[in-house]
Amino acid sequence: MQTTPTYWSRPKNTDLIPQEMDNITDWARANNLKLNLAKCCEIIISLPISDLTNLPPPHTGLTGVEDITALGVTFTKTLSFEPHVLKVANKTTTCLYTLKTLKAHGLQGQALRDVILATLVAQLLYASPAWSGFIKSE
Repeated sequence: MQTTPTYWSRPKNTDLIPQEMDNITDWARANNLKLNLAKCCEIIISLPISDLTNLPPPHTGLTGVEDITALGVTFTKTLSFEPHVLKVANKTTTCLYTLKTLKAHGLQGQALRDVILATLVAQLLYASPAWSGFIKSE
């Protein structure tokens, strides 16, 4: 009888999470920093097809989240960048409207190109190597 492979098995070090949080707190204190636990959260990264029935217990004091923003790039627990792409698309729409308004009020030539490069192009290119390969046709 052949069994199907299990993609998720309980990691052996899940019991060490509280100890690691203490280590991080101690490191911050030693470097004259204070860890703000109210801003800390926990995200469990998994494959989209995974059966997540055997999750580690939630850590006391940490809020579990479905998506997270790191360095301005938003991704989900399945490493989907859809929220980030939607946010960039919305910002681009706003930026295009603003540029159209500036052009209608007389901004043109090199000045308009400079504004486009500083706003629209910068928003589209920011961290694009991290997420551009994950864009879906939708």
